[in-house]
Amino acid sequence: MTAVVALALGSAPTAAQAAPAADGTTTFNAHGSGGESSGSISWFNRSVTVQGSVTDFAGGWGTTQVIFEFWQGNPLSDDSATKIDTQTRSVSGGQRSFNFPQNAPSGGITDIFYYVCNSTQSACGEVELTERP
Repeated sequence: MTAVVALALGSAPTAAQAAPAADGTTTFNAHGSGGESSGSISWFNRSVTVQGSVTDFAGGWGTTQVIFEFWQGNPLSDDSATKIDTQTRSVSGGQRSFNFPQNAPSGGITDIFYYVCNSTQSACGEVELTERP
């Protein structure tokens, strides 16, 4: 009955809404002591979607983590930059895939710092930056 009413009003029901198109995509690739992480970041109006994997080469020598810091503004050049959130993905031996959204308030995410660390060695790789395209 709902479909008949919708058709009578001139709109057909849809099974699923199409996902919004990304404003752009950037890639990331970070290395640390005992592991690495790589993937892509899809940028939307206020949010991003981070998709990729983190790999632990040490296997049993601690946990490899990839850490993402989401910012509005770049804290290296903008004193008014605001940190929105930090997300961590971890694996102990092998590889773990991830795919997660990160929402932000008005103004959206403009900068993301990311780096790979090993928990046993308390060592982190170089901090990398990707910016909204």
